[in-house]
Amino acid sequence: MYQTQLEYTYGEYRKMQRRVYEANIILQLIAIAVATPLIILLLERIGSIAPYAVAIIAGVVIIKYIVRLVDKKGEGWKLGSKENTDTYQYTFFEDHFEVKTERRTYKVNYQDLLKIIETKTHFYLKYEKYGAFILKKENCDDELIQFIRKYKR
Repeated sequence: MYQTQLEYTYGEYRKMQRRVYEANIILQLIAIAVATPLIILLLERIGSIAPYAVAIIAGVVIIKYIVRLVDKKGEGWKLGSKENTDTYQYTFFEDHFEVKTERRTYKVNYQDLLKIIETKTHFYLKYEKYGAFILKKENCDDELIQFIRKYKR
């Protein structure tokens, strides 16, 4: 059994957002950027004003998509004020880990993790599409770091 904790601040939340989710956003925008000209070329061959309409609509959709993403960046921050913090207590067992906060307790089996993302300073334990637990390496001993690494995919 291993234990650690994290002072969960808005800064830690934003680091997690950038590392875990913004890569997905970039891939989606690349897909849109590649698909739009292909659709325009296809419609141009048909020979109508449709390609220009599609280009305008696609531009509006992309801009709205980016604005929506920017507006939602802070929505996951549930502590209210950026100054608020919460302490996350982590306990790692052989087949699962538990995370306790003031408000609730989470229990996650390692096999249910979608991904473990490792950076120079953090681990992000992604347990659902839009949810990841944050671990600072500086708060983990070497044994815990090695233990977490064995579950990376």
